Amino acid sequence: MDVMDMLHTIFLFIHVLSAVVSIGPLVTLIPITKKMEEADEKEMAGYVNSFKLAIDVVKHAGHVLVISGAILVIITGWTWKDSWIVLTLAVMFLSIVFLAKAFKPTLQ
Repeated sequence: MDVMDMLHTIFLFIHVLSAVVSIGPLVTLIPITKKMEEADEKEMAGYVNSFKLAIDVVKHAGHVLVISGAILVIITGWTWKDSWIVLTLAVMFLSIVFLAKAFKPTLQ
């Protein structure tokens, strides 16, 4: 295996792992937001801390996801104009906007 193949494999692994880590905690936010509606002040502090931790994990894993994806584009024959890359970037942007709007009332 040459160096470029090894780099491709490593960055592909990092990319897939960061995708899983960036999506996983979002599943926990739905039940937390429902419990926050009925929580007393003491419980609310725990839910808010859990919520913030999940957001931090998603945020940092998302950064790794974007960086590893950009590196994969650079070291392979893909281009930024490939339809699946353009579509992925569009979906990523829309999901960021959606999540910001969806959870903003919860955090206020």
